[in-house]
Amino acid sequence: MGSLEELYELIPDIKEKIIGIDLLDSKEAETEYYLPGGDLNHLPMKVPYLFDGRPGYRTEFQGLYMGSAGSYPGGQVTGIPGFNAAQALLKDMGIK
Repeated sequence: MGSLEELYELIPDIKEKIIGIDLLDSKEAETEYYLPGGDLNHLPMKVPYLFDGRPGYRTEFQGLYMGSAGSYPGGQVTGIPGFNAAQALLKDMGIK
């Protein structure tokens, strides 16, 4: 789905149900929410940033792990990168 018009076609009565629309372009997202390049995924969800093209969970600093949308498997609000970082930490601690 690429536009509000497509949404209106899919759900014809949605206009009556919407109370407000807050449009956010990439420049505003970068400024307002400190998102690199205004990208919600922290890195583009395309080659070369897919799968193993994203950073891992461990860093060069012992005990510092990354679990952001920029880590594998990537963006959106899934919690998967944080979960995977926690699993790496537990493994490194010999707990799991």
